Amino acid sequence: MKRRAFLLAAVALALAGCAGLPIGLEAPKVSLADITLTGGGLVEQRFRLTLRMHNPNDRDIAIKGLTFAVELNGAEFAQGASNRPVVLGRLSDTLVEVEGVSNLSILLKQAQRFKPGAEGRETLPYQIHGKLVGGPFGDVPFDRKGEIALPEAWTGMRRR
Repeated sequence: MKRRAFLLAAVALALAGCAGLPIGLEAPKVSLADITLTGGGLVEQRFRLTLRMHNPNDRDIAIKGLTFAVELNGAEFAQGASNRPVVLGRLSDTLVEVEGVSNLSILLKQAQRFKPGAEGRETLPYQIHGKLVGGPFGDVPFDRKGEIALPEAWTGMRRR
């Protein structure tokens, strides 16, 4: 009986280790809060992305960095990484600014897919995925879909 209990406990611990998070912790949720063009040239463009990281846990979580890729309107848009440590406060949201890089061919493809005069379009679908690196739980992947509001100048184009 003791051997069976030991084996069950060992299997439970092994499965918990595979999950990437200590028992009782939920993975932080990452979403896109804002995108700003910061510079670049003909071939490469740089964007500042503001990420909202929601920590649903009753303890602070320190991460060492993250990697990410963003799709807009169903197509590749930008990717990046940050080695800046961040502490996600317990039961709260933390805004984190990171730099993403895109290139001219990706932006041209985006322009072809985007029609600002499309009837009723005031938002743009996005998906962000990547991983939080080196926290107390190791690397944790994230994947989130959402919508971002288009600037008034763009949505006003269809009303003219």
